[in-house]
Amino acid sequence: MRVSASLLVPHLAALLLVFAAMPAPAWAGPLDPALEQEFSDAKRALDAARKLSGDEAVAALSKQTDEFLRTAEEARSGQAPVQFARSVRLARSYAEFAVASSELNAVTAQLATADDDLRKTKAEIERLTKLK
Repeated sequence: MRVSASLLVPHLAALLLVFAAMPAPAWAGPLDPALEQEFSDAKRALDAARKLSGDEAVAALSKQTDEFLRTAEEARSGQAPVQFARSVRLARSYAEFAVASSELNAVTAQLATADDDLRKTKAEIERLTKLK
């Protein structure tokens, strides 16, 4: 019995479509422990960014980090290692950027205060020089 190619192709295409639509656990292995560590690191960096607080940009970065962590959590529970890896790496990057941005804001404020103090000192020196 010969099977016509015109009958076989649509069935194979349908089978491939069903296989591609299957959830990841059908072919995915366990999640990489290094990525699990990176997930924890991202959470810690987000906590650090929130403690440092900052301006609206830091808040926006923290919110984006939260979204990536949520996506990573969903991918982890669905055993989707590629999405988990992407989300974790983005979350960690955004969290570290939020920390760096917050630290930059703090240092900028310190520099502004130091500059103010320096100008006051110069003005005082000029005033004292004129008194002589």
